[in-house]
Amino acid sequence: MKKLVVIACSAVAAVATSLVLIAEAGAAPDQTGETFAQAKAALTQAGYDPVVFSAVGGSVPRDDCTVVRQQTTTATPFLGGAGPRGGMIQGNGNPRVLLSLDCSSKPK
Repeated sequence: MKKLVVIACSAVAAVATSLVLIAEAGAAPDQTGETFAQAKAALTQAGYDPVVFSAVGGSVPRDDCTVVRQQTTTATPFLGGAGPRGGMIQGNGNPRVLLSLDCSSKPK
């Protein structure tokens, strides 16, 4: 019985390690320093779904905001609550890239 537990734990550890390596290998191309419009086009073309995660400032249009941080995730957003779209899982199956934007000035 102990041998079976050791084998099962080893298999779980191997799967977990491989999933971490796969997640890191699938990281989206770095778009920091680019405008949101440029980042959106490049990420979409590479098969990712760009999503604005946070934004500061408001001096420039969203497409002209600078990407200051990004994070790739495979989590599918869930829209909770009541209403016609509430409680539905949203997404197209592509990995999402969460973008943080600086909208206080145009990129240099």
